[in-house]
Amino acid sequence: MKQFRFVLTVAGLLACSTLAGLAAGADPPPNLLVIHTDEHNFRTLGCYRELLSEEQALMWGDAVVTTPHVDWLAEHGALCTSFYATTPVCSPSRGAFVSGWYPRNTPVVTNNIPMDDRVVTFAEVLRRAGYATGYAGKWHLDGTGKPPTDWTDVTFVRSTGEVPGWLAAVSDRYKLVYSTRDDPWLFDLEEDPDELVNRFGDPACRETVRELSRQLAAYGQRCKDPRTSNAKIRADLAWAVNGTGPYVSSPPAPQVERPARGRAAKPGAGGKRRPRPR
Repeated sequence: MKQFRFVLTVAGLLACSTLAGLAAGADPPPNLLVIHTDEHNFRTLGCYRELLSEEQALMWGDAVVTTPHVDWLAEHGALCTSFYATTPVCSPSRGAFVSGWYPRNTPVVTNNIPMDDRVVTFAEVLRRAGYATGYAGKWHLDGTGKPPTDWTDVTFVRSTGEVPGWLAAVSDRYKLVYSTRDDPWLFDLEEDPDELVNRFGDPACRETVRELSRQLAAYGQRCKDPRTSNAKIRADLAWAVNGTGPYVSSPPAPQVERPARGRAAKPGAGGKRRPRPR
């Protein structure tokens, strides 16, 4: 079997234990980094070669590439020795792994079939538990095997916490940020890696703002991100996608004051109180 998913398996098990801890009211959950590898034999990892005889470990000769960082993860975590993929084909195997469903239910039964948007992945389970999740690299669950030539790789990043704070779209060169309190920012990461100059109002960047905003709005609608429902972010996105003329700042949405913990005060309570007669 060509495809091997050692680290992702460990991360999936860690995610399950983390969710159990959340349900039990344990300490704040740890950060999770899932590394999903593809198309290599388990002998290419040093932590597995150590478990084999020399004849088995070096069946292709003495020339091997060392993997000290993955070996460290295995030494300080878990090393799985019995893992079986549902299929040796890329897309069906990926769909089954991220969802826990057989390929016929995802319904990615072969390559280049898109996974049903209603399929709940372990990343979605983590998101519902309060994690800010993201993905980068090969996906191969959107239908086509390779992205089109005009493909733009965009990552969506957002603030954490109960109250929506900000939402960003990041391409290989630009970073566009929308905030519930401040006006939007556009940074040219190639010319301004320290993110000091706001290019959002620059006419030369208008099409960049429009395209990134269009993708950000589509992401918010597809994933039901509450940040895109914030009045200010929604107004700024609407101008960025369809607006003409110069940008006009929209007022931030009023903040909702949360009641103090403990016994709620009665209406009209406050100031000095008359002592109750004994």
